[in-house]
Amino acid sequence: MAWIRRRTRSDGLVSVAVQWRDARGKLQSETFREADKAAAVEFLRLVEGCGGDWPPLWIKGQGFPTAVSGVTVRAAALAW
Repeated sequence: MAWIRRRTRSDGLVSVAVQWRDARGKLQSETFREADKAAAVEFLRLVEGCGGDWPPLWIKGQGFPTAVSGVTVRAAALAW
């Protein structure tokens, strides 16, 4: 089960982090800007849909790679 944690950085900016424990019990985390909370919720659903693992092709700190063919990896993963 994943959860979202709100963080206030030392510079005062606020971010949200999706956190979960993987199959080995290790804490995993991906951080989003507070303005991107909807993206964080979507990522949380992807993590839970992947059984508590990183979504396929997700690049930590960047998200899904951009597509060259016009079909984004994100759209393909969501359709999968």
